[in-house]
Amino acid sequence: TWDAVNSWFDLSRTKAAVGLWNFQVGTASETTYGISVVDLNSQSQDVIWDRLVINIVADLDSVENNIQVNFTMTVTFEYDLVACTTYNLQIDRNGTYWHTFTNTNVSSFIDTNSDVNYRYNATSVASETTYGITIFSINIETVVWGGGTAAPVNDATPVLTNPDNSDYMFAKLRFYFITSNVSDAQGYSDIDYIELSLWDNSRSTEIWRIRYTESTNAFSIELGPAYITLSGSSFSKSGFDIDITWSIKIDWDHQDLSNIDIRQYVVDTSAESDDNWYEVDWDVETRLDYSTAPSLSD
Repeated sequence: TWDAVNSWFDLSRTKAAVGLWNFQVGTASETTYGISVVDLNSQSQDVIWDRLVINIVADLDSVENNIQVNFTMTVTFEYDLVACTTYNLQIDRNGTYWHTFTNTNVSSFIDTNSDVNYRYNATSVASETTYGITIFSINIETVVWGGGTAAPVNDATPVLTNPDNSDYMFAKLRFYFITSNVSDAQGYSDIDYIELSLWDNSRSTEIWRIRYTESTNAFSIELGPAYITLSGSSFSKSGFDIDITWSIKIDWDHQDLSNIDIRQYVVDTSAESDDNWYEVDWDVETRLDYSTAPSLSD
């Protein structure tokens, strides 16, 4: 649309996904002299549509009554994974408003309770002063104070122990090993099952989900059996802990993905659970490339 006041064209665009788009003039029509040749003068414009990723992690997931739990909150821009330090946001407990952080760049908070389970998550971003971004994705962090049962706990971030090129999993190349570490204050036998799932970086699409069931020591693919092979996985159980090494091979039909997110879920026989997201930023590649350029010989 031509803006006669400012003598420029206005272009309005909306995107539903995070990414970078480049804009430049493709064709032109001019009615005064009929000129249609365009000299771009090397001018184009990159525009990034972005959102915030808000992650809350507690130092303790199951504690005695009246024990202080320390929370760490990280906020990043999803497009380039750069830390955001100019936000102002609100936290809910169990779906009810709890607190608004009035100082920007708050990275930690505390809470102390008795005989209660609380689920913490961000629910709104009041402001973000660098780019004005207030759209976001979240995780939910659960903490249990006291009570007759204690929820199991995801103890550590899952680790890809044998990646290629630092953080890649290539289709059909090898079995890749991913570790999971969980615990239960009532002993490992109180755990029902552990699930590990792979999601795209926006956390909107779940690609596959695998499960270990404690009572049968069985490994299974719960979602996406066409995308991976699960074979040769192992476990170790002792005291309160279960340590798992998942063994997966990527299939040709798997999506090519960058900066993936992992979700780990553990539930016990009393339906108490812990559910955590992890910004692991691994990549999955199924496309082949030549190791040596082909040549024609006659």
